[in-house]
Amino acid sequence: MATQPFARIVPAVATPFFADGKIDLGRMAAHCRWLLAEGADGLLLFGSTGESASLTNAERMMVVDSLIGQGIEPARLLVGTGCCALADTVLLSSHATDSGCAGVLVVPPFFFKGVPDAGVRRYFRDLIEGVNDPRLAIYLYHFPQTSGVPITPTLAQDLVRAHGSTIRGYKDSSGDWTNTQAVLEVLPGLEIFAGTEARMVDLITRGGAGCISATANLHARSIRALVDAIGTPAQQDRLDRVAEFRNAFTGVPLVPAVKAVLAHLHNDPEWSRLRAPLMSLDGDAEAGLLRKLGL
Repeated sequence: MATQPFARIVPAVATPFFADGKIDLGRMAAHCRWLLAEGADGLLLFGSTGESASLTNAERMMVVDSLIGQGIEPARLLVGTGCCALADTVLLSSHATDSGCAGVLVVPPFFFKGVPDAGVRRYFRDLIEGVNDPRLAIYLYHFPQTSGVPITPTLAQDLVRAHGSTIRGYKDSSGDWTNTQAVLEVLPGLEIFAGTEARMVDLITRGGAGCISATANLHARSIRALVDAIGTPAQQDRLDRVAEFRNAFTGVPLVPAVKAVLAHLHNDPEWSRLRAPLMSLDGDAEAGLLRKLGL
């Protein structure tokens, strides 16, 4: 990697809600402080784990302002800003950039499927021109199974060639290690993140940045121990523990599962709340997950 990444362990922060559906800003800040104390060195706001598609623009900007106002360092924050409407993405990206955040994670517009690469290139060009700020740092968000709009290694190359260092990084949530390897090979200067901590050793030893992960909400301390052990005799044991924890979430809805475990870890049932259309795990699924995790 040409430059140090802004962070290596980046939980995709879950968003807590009050009973009336409003965002619990105090609980959000407390959770962010806990994650940083546990070993995370970056925080993603408004990824899929943060229920971004269920939040308004005003709410997203309010959360950024609130966290910074409560002492969370903006340079630790990567802000999910991708929306279907370009003007919304420009607004959120401008706000994050003005706030001094590390960058913005941008998924392509996800309503229209099967769009050509030229359309995605135009979207990012118009985003960069709309923000019109040399401080803008874009992290490309490849999550094709949800967005339906991939950012392939070739498309990522095109965007870097067109926009240079404004394209700062790439998050691969596809679960396809072949794709991650291809991006590492063709864009070694990019900060490349996997969507799972189970690939941390492979990624970092190949020049990647780290993970942006839903389950990093729950065991950042173990992931930090793994990163610190890379290249030592303890590496394999710590990787096995991290992978076992992550694999326990296979087959259960990820966002409800993360919130159920957060409620257990913090002894705080308020963490279980989700916005519609997401629903909490049923009792049997939650109990089974906690058993698998040894909690």
